[in-house]
Amino acid sequence: MVATYQVWDDDTGNIIASYSTQAEAVAFLRAMLAENGADGVRDLAVIEYPVDGSDPVTVFEGGDLLDQRKLSV
Repeated sequence: MVATYQVWDDDTGNIIASYSTQAEAVAFLRAMLAENGADGVRDLAVIEYPVDGSDPVTVFEGGDLLDQRKLSV
């Protein structure tokens, strides 16, 4: 494993889910989008946490999640 991918709710500051691959996190986001529409993902972000301890990186955030091209991992 190279990184952990966490889905955060920016509005509440809570971790919603954690995955070992970006593809799993994207699958979760697609399911949330399909089930809840745009409002269900608008406040979510995916953060990559490298296992080597380097700084976390925001992979997707807010409106980025609504761009289907960015969810094509």
